Amino acid sequence: MNWFKDTKHLVYAAFSVALLAVSNYIFSFIPHVEVTTFLFIVLTFYLGKDMIMVAEVFALIHIAQYGIHYWSIFYLYIWLIPVLITLLLKDKTKSMIVYAIVAGIFGCLYGTFTVLVTFPLGWRTTLAWWLSGLLWDVTHGICNFAVMLVLYKPINSALEIIFKEAELE
Repeated sequence: MNWFKDTKHLVYAAFSVALLAVSNYIFSFIPHVEVTTFLFIVLTFYLGKDMIMVAEVFALIHIAQYGIHYWSIFYLYIWLIPVLITLLLKDKTKSMIVYAIVAGIFGCLYGTFTVLVTFPLGWRTTLAWWLSGLLWDVTHGICNFAVMLVLYKPINSALEIIFKEAELE
């Protein structure tokens, strides 16, 4: 399968990985406040299915940066979720509210998606991990919703100009 149409797409995908990695690191000192979900959504508008590969490379960089652990498994699939949802919706709507809701729900369900890797440890461990993180998941969802509302218009407008000038659309 050819992931990238041409060299420009490859370069913009690599830039997207770098932007995601740096932004994730910058916000790492604030629990569950991140622009990663936001960036995955808006970059998917412009890079389309290339963001699937971007998500996987981003996950591998994150694993290399923080080390391999049980969470490494879910990191390989967690960022595909907002990308795939955006791929399904992007031709139907680019409404800020729709994507703020998507980001908020994703944040609220983040712990549910990540808890899947604990099933081999037993249902009690899985349930305990999930319950202990519920408050953080709600915080994560609220923050994702707010980040989307605040950054959507200015960043999406800037990306639209950048990608039109690069003739990637």
